[in-house]
Amino acid sequence: IYEWMGAINALERIRETGAQTAVLSQSFRFGQTIADNANTILEMIPSSFLRLRGSENINSTIGPVNNPRAILARTNATSVRTVITEQSLGKSAALVGGGQEIIRFARAAQELMDGQRTEYPELACFETWGEVKEYCLEDKQGAELRLNVKLVEDFGVQMIVDTLNRSVREEGADVTVSTGHKSKGREWETVRLAGDFPEREKMNDSELRLLYVAATRAKNELDIGSIQILNSEEGE
Repeated sequence: IYEWMGAINALERIRETGAQTAVLSQSFRFGQTIADNANTILEMIPSSFLRLRGSENINSTIGPVNNPRAILARTNATSVRTVITEQSLGKSAALVGGGQEIIRFARAAQELMDGQRTEYPELACFETWGEVKEYCLEDKQGAELRLNVKLVEDFGVQMIVDTLNRSVREEGADVTVSTGHKSKGREWETVRLAGDFPEREKMNDSELRLLYVAATRAKNELDIGSIQILNSEEGE
């Protein structure tokens, strides 16, 4: 899931040499229903030979979860939106990894709005906030920047900063919000996936592996209602 940072699958290269391998396919985190859903994702990855078996001792379910212990998103921007939404519902929310990077972005955006240059790396080449918005409209590669810009446009700098400063530690939170990347190695009783994972035509193997990670964090209840690829005939 970290190909975008230059990571490679070294173990896959070893397997290709003919080395003897063994697959850890038995899950003790969740039951067969969640395992079946994970296998649906794995079947979309041509290079994947892993298939999971769920625990017979856990009665996991897939369906709507009204009050999940965790909400997992594809992007940082959607994670922040989710924290804002949960706080508006009167819930305390924890953001895994904290929100300092988004706060720095928001404050840099305010500097540009105020007619000042900013030293924030992603925005340092722009002279005005208008230039940033124009760039986002023209450059199809600037997806992450575009999401952060829309976040600022929709909610304003101060609301973003105040919201993230009100986020709490996980042990005291009603709900934990995380990106799929930061959820790796974690688990929660109930999980809802946010709707910002790509549609099937935009899914590559790396995105599918990330969706697999997010979809296997739940122990008892998993809500995939917002995931197009898992709720269409094409994804079945």
